Amino acid sequence: HPCPMVVIIGGGIAGAAAAYYLSKEAAAAPHNREIAITVVEAVGPASGSSGKAGAFLAESWGDGTATESLHRHSFGLHAALADELGLESYRAVRAFEVRRRSGEGESGEGESGEGVGAGDNDDDDTDDDCVDRVPWLAPGWTSSPLPGGAAQVDPAE
Repeated sequence: HPCPMVVIIGGGIAGAAAAYYLSKEAAAAPHNREIAITVVEAVGPASGSSGKAGAFLAESWGDGTATESLHRHSFGLHAALADELGLESYRAVRAFEVRRRSGEGESGEGESGEGVGAGDNDDDDTDDDCVDRVPWLAPGWTSSPLPGGAAQVDPAE
């Protein structure tokens, strides 16, 4: 049998993970089946969105979407993979979402405000779950802990 060839487009977290898990599966297959894996990246590893977000991960980003379970599973895999590979830069972090207080516009008065932070899943317009924990926020804005976990890892590692 000729060796299967796989080309992965993109050297960010998704491309790197695909290459890693394909190589693991091949090594675990009967008779150590070889797979030729090529990762094609236009600029460099994690040069796109994987690197631009500072490799910030939030468990709740996909909440309320069709891919919610995939997002939450992926978040858990990041921690497991960091442990398996001994990544020194992986760390759990506390993160907050920031949103305009209900019924207040940019000036702090008037219009109803929309959430502007990662994980803003609050369907009602109450501030009951918000706690002002970020002291430098402008008047009319509030913050609350980001639901679920958050983590960060150096994309170059």
